Amino acid sequence: MKKIMSLSLAIMLLVSIIPAMPAQAATQTITYLTEAVYDSIGVYSEGYVWVKQGDTFKYLDAKGKVVIDLSNKKYVGKNEYIAEVGDFHDGLALIAVAKEATEEDFEYDPYRYYIDTKGNIALKSAQIEKKPSGSPRISPTAISGFFSPFSEGVTVTDTRPEDGNVAIIKPDGSVKWYSGSMDYYWYTQGLLCAGSYVDGELLWGYVDKTYKKVISYKYEEARPFNQNLAPVKIKGKWGFINKSGKTVIKAQFEDFGVQDKTYSYQVFNDGLATVKKNGKWGAIDKKGKTVVSFKYDNPVIFSNGLACVKGSDGKYTYIDKKGKTVIKTKYADANYFSKDGIAIVGNNGTYKLINSKGKQIGTKTWKFDGTNVSGMTPDILKYKIGNKWGIAKIG
Repeated sequence: MKKIMSLSLAIMLLVSIIPAMPAQAATQTITYLTEAVYDSIGVYSEGYVWVKQGDTFKYLDAKGKVVIDLSNKKYVGKNEYIAEVGDFHDGLALIAVAKEATEEDFEYDPYRYYIDTKGNIALKSAQIEKKPSGSPRISPTAISGFFSPFSEGVTVTDTRPEDGNVAIIKPDGSVKWYSGSMDYYWYTQGLLCAGSYVDGELLWGYVDKTYKKVISYKYEEARPFNQNLAPVKIKGKWGFINKSGKTVIKAQFEDFGVQDKTYSYQVFNDGLATVKKNGKWGAIDKKGKTVVSFKYDNPVIFSNGLACVKGSDGKYTYIDKKGKTVIKTKYADANYFSKDGIAIVGNNGTYKLINSKGKQIGTKTWKFDGTNVSGMTPDILKYKIGNKWGIAKIG
């Protein structure tokens, strides 16, 4: 009896230390979150995505449910309409409101404010504190408006009169004024990419949140930091610097690819950056070493270990991080691989799911007129039927 109990206990212990197997890929499918009824769709950011249907903008949550409907009259005044909306960043989204055009006035000059994830108007220009601190060149009377997303707890804008003053604003409306250029991006990793005129020439550098210069204004162009590296342009070519201003990858590229151009500015994906040289795209690592040869017509952006690349015939295949073709089947439409190792691909309007070896998952196919997934959220599918878009989830 003791031997039987000991054997049973041993089996239980053995089972407990064997790692659970992941769900089989054959169970994966496409789950529709919305019907294809939208004219345009943004990207999911912080769990929300904006959609436009006719003249109406809305925000949906991760399940496709409408959580904010901007057709509500509280968002616009008389003879006004929502012209543009932004993604949520730091819990706030930027809304642009314009006046309806008249025969006398066709000028498109919207004003902007921020809403929170509950749909409340969180910050308007009128809420900016009246007696700001800081050291402006001359005393400003107001901010010019809102133009950038919130990032790292602040947004940046210029002032009126437009004479070289910059305002750094917090969500509660508190603000500090600084003497600086009106050319800037947004804060990432504690630094703001900003431009300044040096001997009549606009050059770019980086400042901290007190607008103190950290990296000198000496670049023809510059972009935000991500993963401790930032793209900068020198003599017409792009390279990369670190947060000390040291050149890590010398300027030699004609262009580079980027994810999330309006916030995190992620250039390196899966440890590699896609860059263009001699008219072709390839990929480099963080030391500047060429990992994928420069021979592709489209940016080589990796997601979960694989990148879809376009051949001279216009069809897509997949390569790994060594530049080796791992899925040779050609597709008219191909997308990033999700974290579960799944991608949706299509030919002649018929789409299927494949695994990282190129094998079809299950037997089901779907009819779409186009698809798109974001490298930031590769398990969310935007699908097109006719000229309308919907959202679905892969997995």
